[in-house]
Amino acid sequence: MKEKNTESIMLLVVFLILLMSSCSTAEKNVSGQPIKEFTRSEMAEAEAERAEEASFDFTVNDGDTLWDISGRDAVYGNPFLWPLIYYANRDSIFNPDLIYPLQKLKIIYDFQESEVDHAEKTAKLTPPYKPPVKGERHPLFQF
Repeated sequence: MKEKNTESIMLLVVFLILLMSSCSTAEKNVSGQPIKEFTRSEMAEAEAERAEEASFDFTVNDGDTLWDISGRDAVYGNPFLWPLIYYANRDSIFNPDLIYPLQKLKIIYDFQESEVDHAEKTAKLTPPYKPPVKGERHPLFQF
């Protein structure tokens, strides 16, 4: 019985030695290729490329609204996501009802699901835009 245990242990040791010798110290991916370690600058460059792919610039045309732009299939395909455009362009849009022809807007796709949900809820709670009637003064300027 003792000889069988010793023999089993010896076989196990030989198996482990063979297994260890076939593995290199570098980690490998699923296809067996060594995993490359990236430097910080390479990581920053890759992140910048990913961010660039996750957005594009849109030029506003005459008559465009954030609602119309976000509803286009090439943008979000959902007009209720117009707040995403507004949030991404707060530095150039001061009033979401007022955008201008030739204005450049950044359309971003890299949003978390919670941000998309919040934008949609915000849009649904926002009253529709009513353009001023010609000749009617803005309430702030009535004196």
